[in-house]
This record gives sequence, structure tokens and C-alpha cells, in this order.
Amino acid sequence: GDVKELVTEGKKYGFKVVKPEPLKFKKQIISSTLIRDLLKKGKIKKVNKLLSRNWVISGAVRRGRRLGKKLGFPTCNMDINNYISAKHGVYSIKATIDDSKIFLGGVAYLGYRPTFGGKKILLEVNLFGFNGNLYRKTLNVYFCYLIRGDKTFKNKMSLINQMKKDLTKANFDLKKKIILWLKKIWI
Repeated sequence: GDVKELVTEGKKYGFKVVKPEPLKFKKQIISSTLIRDLLKKGKIKKVNKLLSRNWVISGAVRRGRRLGKKLGFPTCNMDINNYISAKHGVYSIKATIDDSKIFLGGVAYLGYRPTFGGKKILLEVNLFGFNGNLYRKTLNVYFCYLIRGDKTFKNKMSLINQMKKDLTKANFDLKKKIILWLKKIWI
């Protein structure tokens, strides 16, 4: 329904309806449509600012084809069934496991894996320095920065070289985010 219908129902059932003013940022109404459009364009920093938190995907880690491990970059694979998809590509992320409050830094790939002829959209997450087993655990992936859009590579070696650059960039982005956060709480 809408506000008009709620007012009618309120009179009928004895409750009052208060219509809030739309939330705005720099004169622009913050709506779910705006957030979806920004996600599709890869504007994750702006999405996070408008949401006042990082955009997150949560889901169970499942066994994949182990392509990341074979390439030297083990990943946690997640189906993102009903999530609204952001721009396909590589992101710097922070993540928590199950109900933990401890954040782990990492890099995530969201897309179809065109280099390997993928047909299904996946979220693949590499957590910096993590060596444990996460199968059937819930991973909460908080998107921080878009590193680059999706790309098809000529061969595995060119993909591996790009993945090394992506990891370096993600590590730098996350360190920068921590420094900015520390400056806020100290100043």
C-alpha cells in the first residue's frame, strides 16, 4: 500500500499515521532505486555513504570448482541468489564469519568468471592470511571499494598477474580506510 491507504486504515482501526519527509543527501532523495542504480554503476563508496554503512552480502560458503586455489588464490565461494547485484568486478572488502565481530580484510570477485566460461553469477572472496575451513559457515562480505570492472583474460597467467595487482590494491585501500577511521576518532 501507500500512505493514503494507511491513513484510511488508521481511521478504521484507530491508529495514527505520520508521513516522514524523504531522506535526502545533497538535495537528492535517497531511495532503493537510487541505491540499486549506484550499485549497478559500481559507485560503492557513494552507496556506503548514503546507507551510512557498508553494503553487505551474507551467505553460506559452499564448495566451488577450486579454481582460485589452483591459481594460488584460495577463495570462499558464495551463491548470491536473491541479492541485487552490484557492478561485476573486483572489490576490496572486509568480512566477518558467522556472528563474529572480528573483521578480516580481503578481496572479492563478483561476476560470471568469463575467462572460464562461467554461466552463473558468483561471489568469490579471498581473505588475507586466512587458512581455515569455512564450508557451510556464513560469511558477511562488506564491500569497501571497487578496484576494477570485470574482464576476460587471454590466459591463466595474465589473470594471475592481474590478481596480484588486485590484492595489492585491496590491501592498500583497506589500510587507507583504517587510517582515515583512526584520524576521525583521534581528532
